[in-house]
Amino acid sequence: MPRSIAGSVSALSTTSRMSRTSRASTVRSVASLTHTLHSKTGLNIPILPDAFVTNVQRGSVIAATYSIIQGLFSIVTGLFDIYTLALAAPGSSHYGFYLFSYDFVYAGNPHVRNSLMLFGGITALGGLGLIITSVLLLQGLRKEIEMRLEPWIWIMAIFTAYRSLVIIYASVVNDMVFAYHILMCLLWILFILGNVYAWLVVHSFYHELCEVTRLEDVARVKIETMSTSRGLSSCPTTPGAQSVRSTQMDYKV
Repeated sequence: MPRSIAGSVSALSTTSRMSRTSRASTVRSVASLTHTLHSKTGLNIPILPDAFVTNVQRGSVIAATYSIIQGLFSIVTGLFDIYTLALAAPGSSHYGFYLFSYDFVYAGNPHVRNSLMLFGGITALGGLGLIITSVLLLQGLRKEIEMRLEPWIWIMAIFTAYRSLVIIYASVVNDMVFAYHILMCLLWILFILGNVYAWLVVHSFYHELCEVTRLEDVARVKIETMSTSRGLSSCPTTPGAQSVRSTQMDYKV
């Protein structure tokens, strides 16, 4: 039994039949995924037994908080990149007082510049998706519903892969002599590494919840089987009762 959710099997869930069916199908898919991964790579699921200094359940809460902070950071930096690229377009002139110089902003090929603006918008939308799925993740952790962990697992995996490609592209096209680009590159490298570990923590706890669901289903089936057997054994089977039933049937005939 996983240590992070020990004792959860003692109380059977009272979810509806449709919810039980969907959870059972999820458990079957998880079981097939676990067997395939172990046979091909030798890795066991859950991959992490704990989250560094705590269990994977509390580590998942920390991961959700961390992803909310990263989502806010992504929205701010994505919109800031769009703003600076639009304001410092080649051939534009502005007058007034500015807090900083726009020398660090890319002003070369228009297609590259438009792609950087597009990536900034996608980053902002990805940050919004992280915030929404992190709220669902916190609700799923509080109620121990594994289905609410799945959106965060998918969004975090896609967002991390996307930002890994974007940071490589931005580091190539931008001038890495400016402090802003160097700082963004270092911060996103740290975020990507943190995302990988946070994903492993939440993914491990997700499979622990699926294992608990499987044990709950097995226990419920055993209880229903025992209650059915007791109900059948309580039916009268004495010779007198059988003769009365046969007499009633003969009378009706």
